[in-house]
Amino acid sequence: AKALIDRTYCLSLVHRVPSSDTNQLSGPYVEGLRNKVGGTITVARRSGATSAGQQISDFFRLWRIIEAGAAIAYADEKGDVKNDERGLHEAQSVGKAVVRTIKLTQATTK
Repeated sequence: AKALIDRTYCLSLVHRVPSSDTNQLSGPYVEGLRNKVGGTITVARRSGATSAGQQISDFFRLWRIIEAGAAIAYADEKGDVKNDERGLHEAQSVGKAVVRTIKLTQATTK
């Protein structure tokens, strides 16, 4: 996910330069992911989940992605996340929130 984030920052204002006449930005603007819906599910061992989630949230704001929710789960070893009942419940809630938000945005654009 971090590689995707890092490689798309350069597209956020691609080819937009100040016009010499009006000093306003002109040129083609990349709409990219604007008004798409996203949710964040972060899995961490002990620490780092908050900063990872914050980076994804910042990415959503840059691209004007509608953020439907976020969840954190914890695991010490591969497969341990299955034992984090709260984390699994939060992840399911985020998934449901993403679907609900997509349906709401589709209903308002029709």
